[in-house]
Amino acid sequence: MSRTTQLETYNRTRVQTADRGQLLLMVYDAAIRFTREARRRIEDGDTVGKGVMIDKAYAAVAELRKTLDIEQGQEIARSLDRLYAYLLRQITLSNIKSDAGALTVVLQILEDLRNTWEQVIEQEDGTRRGGSRPSGELSL
Repeated sequence: MSRTTQLETYNRTRVQTADRGQLLLMVYDAAIRFTREARRRIEDGDTVGKGVMIDKAYAAVAELRKTLDIEQGQEIARSLDRLYAYLLRQITLSNIKSDAGALTVVLQILEDLRNTWEQVIEQEDGTRRGGSRPSGELSL
């Protein structure tokens, strides 16, 4: 089995066995990775590579937006929907204008959101396992 095939098998198994929280973080990781790479391609003047990475970053953010449950998540989900729409516009503008700065803003927001979700997921995991939540922390 080639190294590429092994890696594909590993990644497929990792996705198939992940819980919802892990999947969410994986999509954020992909969006961050593709956005970072698109920014690098813009800075390097690689128009074709930029287009490929912008496409992937856009698809990852669109996937995050698609998973929102507005009815259950109410105002938080509506706020995230607006934020994801903003990120998608920024990604599109960065593609049209080859603007690495727009992607820097997108990257900062994605990293902040990913870190917040990671904390929420860790809290929920700790609560499910019978752990206690430190006083003063909020649950979303």
